[in-house]
Amino acid sequence: MKIEEPKLLTDKSRLREIFDLRVRSYENSPYAQYINYKNAPNGLFDHLDNSDYSHHWIIESDHKIIASCRLCMISDLKDILESFSILNLPQMGNYAFYSRLVVAKEFRNLGLSHLMDKTRIEFIKTQKSNFLTLALARKDRVRALIELGFEYISTVKVKMVDQEEVATALKLRHPKY
Repeated sequence: MKIEEPKLLTDKSRLREIFDLRVRSYENSPYAQYINYKNAPNGLFDHLDNSDYSHHWIIESDHKIIASCRLCMISDLKDILESFSILNLPQMGNYAFYSRLVVAKEFRNLGLSHLMDKTRIEFIKTQKSNFLTLALARKDRVRALIELGFEYISTVKVKMVDQEEVATALKLRHPKY
């Protein structure tokens, strides 16, 4: 079983595979009660997935997507419809928003999340403009992001399907653009 390197998704028709992976990854987790095929029969997605400012990376094994992540390059915080408005950040600016990292259960603990995080940071470094990189993370992801140079901003409530949950808002501390 060969695991490929992360690659930027160029074929938007494969987004459905990502949406399905997002739901499958929550099976047998505390979030399964509201992230499941009953509540998300077409997979887990939002308005950002098909937008022109969203970039998706995938990792494949045997031509099957086993991990994915998203990075949205935006200029207006309201485009992401998240809880950043309470954080006293300027509404307009160059923002890179980390979101939707998922790794198939059978491929966890192999460093794929870290690889996806580093891939997104490298992509941001290639951009002509400077971007303030923001992330929302669950408790189990905060430490990994801090080790990559993110710093804590605040805790916020975010909507996940039909439920609210607490997440940690972070920003990249020392971007090396």
